[in-house]
Amino acid sequence: MVLHALTWRIVVGGFVGAFGMFAVKVIAQRPVLIMYRSSTRKILKDLLHFFVLERNKVVIGANLFVDFWLSMLSIYLIARFLPLSLILGRTMGWLVFLLMISLTLASYLEFESLSIYTEKKK
Repeated sequence: MVLHALTWRIVVGGFVGAFGMFAVKVIAQRPVLIMYRSSTRKILKDLLHFFVLERNKVVIGANLFVDFWLSMLSIYLIARFLPLSLILGRTMGWLVFLLMISLTLASYLEFESLSIYTEKKK
């Protein structure tokens, strides 16, 4: 995506990034709810309240909208300010790849450990 960041493909990257971040937010809902309920500072409570996705579709849409624009902005900034030779085929590209793999695995493990749903054994 970074290679073609100045074309229409940045919009595709925005959608992929928005739904990827939404998946991470869904997995992190239980800790966010715990922090929201135990917070005593109003500003922190208001900030956490935006990330509680159980409320209504408007909040979910607002979260997706913010994540979409932040994803597009980050793709554009990486493409604009980092040279392509640093991103592709070098350490930076491999680090981003490993970050994505570790985020995926950590999200899965977090979901398994915090899940309230258990399979009934026969």
